[in-house]
Amino acid sequence: MTVVVSRRGRHLAALFTALVLLAAPLTACTTNTCEGDRGGSTVCVNSGSAPDADAKYKQQVVAACGQLRAASQWDPPADRESGRLAYNKKKVLATLRNTYAEYQGALDTLWRQATPGPFKERQLTAKAAGDAWLADVDRLFKRAEVELPDPIPIDGYYVLSDAKETASRQEFLQAMTALGEKECSLEAATAS
Repeated sequence: MTVVVSRRGRHLAALFTALVLLAAPLTACTTNTCEGDRGGSTVCVNSGSAPDADAKYKQQVVAACGQLRAASQWDPPADRESGRLAYNKKKVLATLRNTYAEYQGALDTLWRQATPGPFKERQLTAKAAGDAWLADVDRLFKRAEVELPDPIPIDGYYVLSDAKETASRQEFLQAMTALGEKECSLEAATAS
């Protein structure tokens, strides 16, 4: 079978081929960084992720920090069951367990997210720091179960304040700040 192509048909085919060849580097670079013209061709360097994916991931990290901060903002439930103002140990421990579960849930959700290439190393660091911090928090909560009297006197709440002062907490917050490229804090924002 012989196919006869007119001169105009050959011109259109050549034009179409040229457009395809020009468009190929453009479509190949949609998730890459393209560097100028080198010897007549565009060079694409894979940066590991698209800018939109990077921004979305940073937003997810910032949102996780917000969830952690919200879980940290609770007042111990005080009552007068003992005839004096004190903290009900059972209620305090239940609140602590809920807080820990919220911490764990927020971090588990973040760690399940796809991590763009530029963030993978920082994510591993933040996850390890988060695991260490949660282990410290869990130890402190278990310590509170044993050491705190029932009812807990207003001035006897010291054991729980230790949870705010752990070195692992500071390392975790620094790692999350580096991961999200925005300060991660568990303290309530103060108006200035």
